[in-house]
Amino acid sequence: MKYYILNQKYSPEAYEKKSKEILGDRDALAQFEQEFKKLVLASPKEHLHNVTVENSYTNYAQNGRNVQLSYLIMEGNDCKYCSGAGLNSE
Repeated sequence: MKYYILNQKYSPEAYEKKSKEILGDRDALAQFEQEFKKLVLASPKEHLHNVTVENSYTNYAQNGRNVQLSYLIMEGNDCKYCSGAGLNSE
């Protein structure tokens, strides 16, 4: 098992010690939260969550084509302004 805090690798003993330091002091916890927020903001994020989608401007879509300005579409074809549509066939 690997032990990491803020992308820094620790041995199991050092991890236990560091986590007790962070959780045992309110100021240390606040400092850790600030460092964690900086790390999250600096980390890359996935832009779109689409799977096998063609000619579409959408997010969270699967197996569709010609889906425009829609959200949470599953097997939708030729959809526009849809939300939560699933298993649509032509």
